Amino acid sequence: MSRRFVDALGDLGALDGVRTFPVELRDRRMRRIEADYLGLVEPVGRGEVRSRMPAWRTFGLAVTARVLEGLRERGVTELKVEPDVDPTVAPEPLPEPTLADVVIGRGYRWRDVADEAVPAEEMLRLPGDRALRDVLTFDGTAMRHDLATAVLMHAEDEHFPLDRVLEGLDLLGMHEAATLVRSTAREVRGTTLADLPHSDEEWGSGEPAWDAFSAGGLDAAVERSVETRPELFDPEP
Repeated sequence: MSRRFVDALGDLGALDGVRTFPVELRDRRMRRIEADYLGLVEPVGRGEVRSRMPAWRTFGLAVTARVLEGLRERGVTELKVEPDVDPTVAPEPLPEPTLADVVIGRGYRWRDVADEAVPAEEMLRLPGDRALRDVLTFDGTAMRHDLATAVLMHAEDEHFPLDRVLEGLDLLGMHEAATLVRSTAREVRGTTLADLPHSDEEWGSGEPAWDAFSAGGLDAAVERSVETRPELFDPEP
């Protein structure tokens, strides 16, 4: 978040439970971007500024009508509000999350986190959760770099090896995505990271089929998997 946004929340007395930390922004070529931004961790549960979901953090924030109006009064107007609410009306109660919502939230919570760093009591011990964490980790690598780079990086990754990523894709019924990864692996066989051309993509794998999968197909596949095989994610389906 911009420091201006955080300062506005402070002026409104709306930082209860909100944590901030310094960040350094860099572009994909690791060049520093001069901008005054802070990392922000919103509270989960109640509060005038909180996570959009009741049990985990998301990319968006839920705020009260008072805070939304106060931000606008302080010049913080470049906001995307869903739904576009009347600032004089209190927001609707947040919906109860579905099992698929919970599963996807757990997957993102532990993305890029190796098994030994995940608390033993977490649901990652279930095969579906572990598979989704591996798939999301691979997807993040592909979208930050490109699909070929992700394949080569995970082929050598001791925590998230490519074979296990493929097992995860198959377990969750993401067979077309698994086929695409396998065909990419065949194409880059015998290639090193240094041999790959630099990607000019600002964000995205460079492979339209994977980018479309990442943008919406992945969540849809998880929802289907939760519906057809809930035992992979819930010890008491």
